[in-house]
Amino acid sequence: MHFFGSGQISLVLSPAGALTGSVVPQHLVLSGQLLQDAQQVAELTLRSYRTIDIYGAGTFGSPALGRVSFLGGGLRGYDQDAGIALFQVGSVIFSNPSNVATLAAPAVTSGMLQIDASTVRFGANTFSVAGYQATILNATGGVLGDGTGAFTTPGALTINTPLITGTRGSKHRVTAGGALALLPVAGPATAQGGLGAGFTFTGASVVANTAIRLPSGQFTLRATGAAQDISIGGELNVAGLAQNFYDITRYSDGGAITLTSDLGDVNLQPGSIVSVAAPAAGGNAGTVTVRAAQGAFGISGAQLRGQAVAGQTTGSFLLDAGSIPRPATSRSARRSRG
Repeated sequence: MHFFGSGQISLVLSPAGALTGSVVPQHLVLSGQLLQDAQQVAELTLRSYRTIDIYGAGTFGSPALGRVSFLGGGLRGYDQDAGIALFQVGSVIFSNPSNVATLAAPAVTSGMLQIDASTVRFGANTFSVAGYQATILNATGGVLGDGTGAFTTPGALTINTPLITGTRGSKHRVTAGGALALLPVAGPATAQGGLGAGFTFTGASVVANTAIRLPSGQFTLRATGAAQDISIGGELNVAGLAQNFYDITRYSDGGAITLTSDLGDVNLQPGSIVSVAAPAAGGNAGTVTVRAAQGAFGISGAQLRGQAVAGQTTGSFLLDAGSIPRPATSRSARRSRG
């Protein structure tokens, strides 16, 4: 493993003038041959006590580069114009283990940051991406939350992956100032989660079409934009599990799913699955909460699962919506709160 640590780190992907984001004199700058050499190692750790700044557009990575760990307050993009800063790695970790403060965002926001990896891991504390209009995370093996932390970007965020999950007891918030899209890709997931993990995804609008599996966990989607919606076409699954401990089987309860659109609709698309079910032989089911007080709630062709065996508690469904689509024979287009 190769480790680079400094008060501040800059990666120069294409020729740059002054390093305008510099706040530390003589900080670590990877450019030219040093930048090329850093791409040839099996594991690369970049640890900054402020931010890791990326200058220009271009590609970083090689077939030899297995894992990159970005450790610090976050990534900031400069001088990329309409270009793409592309990282092609085996896996990537975004974490802020020293809980350092994030520096001010670049004055100009442009271009795109794209990460192509097998797995994307969100680690401890708050990690931000700034300076880019859009961030794309391609994780062919899955996205994993680990520990307690947050990942934020003021622009749009797209995550393409077959699975989003978290390690046991992990809690993560992922927030985009623009549109947030969680989209599926073909192929098997390799990321493995545990019980009781939690994720909260927030964007101006939210599309969730991939699989999110957090056994006995907590999952929240929130759309904050004016007249912006939540659209779900994938699987949201916080169902309980049966766990074997030598000759004893224990059952974990189903978790909680919350879907909130501040000013728009919440729509469960045909074929989507929302599950807070209990295990097949024991345990209680969980709760689904939908809030769309200024919009509508649509559920055409979706599956809501909250079953439990006899003697256990079945799932709860709480709805606060301005309206719900109704067939001609339904009794009301509006459901009361709770």
